[in-house]
Amino acid sequence: MAPFKKIIENVKESIPGIDLESFKYRPVADEVREVDGNWKQHAWNYMDNYHIRFVHKGPGGLADAIDLETYTTELHQYSALQWAYARRPKEGFAPEQVVTRFKDPNDGDKRVFALWWFIFPNTTLNFYPWAFLLTSICRCREDLIGPGFTGSNIHWTKRSSTKETRSGSTNKSTLRI
Repeated sequence: MAPFKKIIENVKESIPGIDLESFKYRPVADEVREVDGNWKQHAWNYMDNYHIRFVHKGPGGLADAIDLETYTTELHQYSALQWAYARRPKEGFAPEQVVTRFKDPNDGDKRVFALWWFIFPNTTLNFYPWAFLLTSICRCREDLIGPGFTGSNIHWTKRSSTKETRSGSTNKSTLRI
């Protein structure tokens, strides 16, 4: 079993200037999705940046937002951190939000677009300047025969004020690690 405390220490070290309590839980329609396919393939796909130019293409897609040439993977015990610089600095983290090792020594204007943490074997923590997404991938249904898995996506977004969610209820849940 992965030592969760050490993993979370690594995550927190990467985001020293992000106020996690500034994120607000936001329910979304596809929070839980059943997917035909092998959960291990989904995890592998997440870890391979090759899929970005095909799955996340199009105007306004992730492939347009990040500088793929700077896509970096850092391996840690039981986890991996992936990140890339934003093509447009205004779409990245403010330098004080992330650890100083993400600063480009040759270009002070570059900003990290996102931090994508994969925690072995089935959890992702995706940090963006405007949101946080936690995904858990599991074979959660006993009646699934053959390939198939369930993915749960839990979204938090930056809150500027207490607003009603799409469902009309006010939710004050905050994110704490």
